[in-house]
Amino acid sequence: MFSPGTSPFAPRNLSNKQVTFWAKGDGQLCRVMVYARHRGYMPAIKSFVPGNKWEQFAFSWKDFEGMDGSDITGIIFGRSPEPGKFQFQIDNVSLD
Repeated sequence: MFSPGTSPFAPRNLSNKQVTFWAKGDGQLCRVMVYARHRGYMPAIKSFVPGNKWEQFAFSWKDFEGMDGSDITGIIFGRSPEPGKFQFQIDNVSLD
């Protein structure tokens, strides 16, 4: 988990940024989970499917259930909650 604030779960205004990263994997559903102070401990989720070649993904805050990015407390990359083996890699994660 990435916490952009000065301490874990401290909010930070990232409204002028977006989440950008490169990913590759086994073609299974993955997700980016974004936490914001106004949502408490319930993340907003955006799904993506990384294929076997590196691909760039970019999501604005609005992609996360209409967030505005003004109170981001954490970002997590993970897989859908389905059981089973999976594989994915991320690289060059940035907040542009």
